[in-house]
Amino acid sequence: MKVIDYEAFFFKQRWPDGFECPNCGCGHYYIISTRRLPLYQCRFCKHQTTVTAGTVMDRSRTPLSKWTEAIEVLSATYGVNAVQLSSLIHVTHKTAWIMLRKIRRAISAYEGPRLLSGAVHAGLRHLGRRNLQPFVPHPQEHAVLITASVDHNTGEPTRIKLSMVPPRFLDGKQLTRHGSEVLLRKNAHPNAKAKLLRRVDLHMFNPIYVCFQQAATRIYGLFHGLGRKYLQYYLDEYSFRWNIASMRLSPREQWLKLCLKPAPQTLAI
Repeated sequence: MKVIDYEAFFFKQRWPDGFECPNCGCGHYYIISTRRLPLYQCRFCKHQTTVTAGTVMDRSRTPLSKWTEAIEVLSATYGVNAVQLSSLIHVTHKTAWIMLRKIRRAISAYEGPRLLSGAVHAGLRHLGRRNLQPFVPHPQEHAVLITASVDHNTGEPTRIKLSMVPPRFLDGKQLTRHGSEVLLRKNAHPNAKAKLLRRVDLHMFNPIYVCFQQAATRIYGLFHGLGRKYLQYYLDEYSFRWNIASMRLSPREQWLKLCLKPAPQTLAI
């Protein structure tokens, strides 16, 4: 059975063209092997770093082998919860929960400032428990704006972004004019041709509506009892996965980039 050198694997993934000091850019280094993970010390400025420094795996006691298994699971599935991940990679539920939380924070750091371009359509929908009164939201009902770059000919979404709507931007279950203006500026590039779809236009045959319903089914089918505090993380993860699939990128490659270089500008999408 082949023994995998995970340290060498992550070294190659992080520095595919050879070591580069994150402080000064020098490519020459010493290896200090007295710790659990080797330290790479720059010969020029003496800065010390590891293969996980500054990534979602930074300061984690979880072995690199388990992080590798988690990345493989995330890239090969439509999503996993902590119970499923703990069973699949054989770690405790707490460890799996912490790993997923760190990864989702990295996703949100990318998804948050990302702007959509081209023809952009947005629509307001709701997740969670529904109120019998059509104009009054249930306390466990969450307003979500789905924003999408769409194909000029078909109207089909090509990239999406799901965002929770702050209560101050709502009048009952409708967006205020000020709220719609602020949210469109937040989600669409200034040069984009953005418009907010009316409720009557967001019918069951509209591609944006279909996309939202798929997101709602996937998220609430896999993660139960989501509250407002963490919902945005799960919306961002769904958007991240959807965009990877839409652009036909390698899921494994994108998840590796996310875990090794969580800054938004390092990702391909």
